[in-house]
Amino acid sequence: MGLHKDVAEDNMHEPKGMKSLNGGAADLGKVVVSTGTGSTVTRKLTTVDVEGSVIRRHAQITVFGNDVPGTAIPAPADATLKTAADYTIMTAAFFLDPAKVIDPQVVIGGFTVDQVALSFIVPVNGFYLLASSYVVASDTANTIIGYKLCVNGIVSDGPGRLRHKVSNASDIDSATFSGTTYLLAGDEICASLATDKACTLTVSEVVRSITMMEEITL
Repeated sequence: MGLHKDVAEDNMHEPKGMKSLNGGAADLGKVVVSTGTGSTVTRKLTTVDVEGSVIRRHAQITVFGNDVPGTAIPAPADATLKTAADYTIMTAAFFLDPAKVIDPQVVIGGFTVDQVALSFIVPVNGFYLLASSYVVASDTANTIIGYKLCVNGIVSDGPGRLRHKVSNASDIDSATFSGTTYLLAGDEICASLATDKACTLTVSEVVRSITMMEEITL
């Protein structure tokens, strides 16, 4: 009886296509792939083979106005602003009467967009980038504001971003932040903030966007 390695390609059991491999560097990463016609080929996967690998999704909330003169922010237990328990989830109630928000919940790009909670519910598993900007003033000099992502009502323990605020309440500052995280389908993401001292923040507008960087389907 002959050796199996000497059996002709046509006489081999599936998966066929292995005879074409030479064992060199060019064969690294090759796998057996069904052709969909009852046979197989041995090759490297392409982005087309991985479902969702080139999909991008995006949605944005833009809310302007100011019905609220200011929101009181308590002093934190941890003035370094590293402790998640010190953070307050930032919703439209910071600066708007929620009853005045038009289309409080809509679907954009597959995301459920809540314009009262200023949040997004994501449609699929993947890595997402949340970015936000808003106009804000503090009634206390040299206020430092920290920002953290919030998923399903829980403020992230991960790193946030710190920035120095305006020196007095007559100044208006444009604040921005962004963060990337992995989310499961149905997760709700928004943002939270904390300050290094007790103060009153006045917010006049918010632009918040989310972009799916990579969909994970495996």
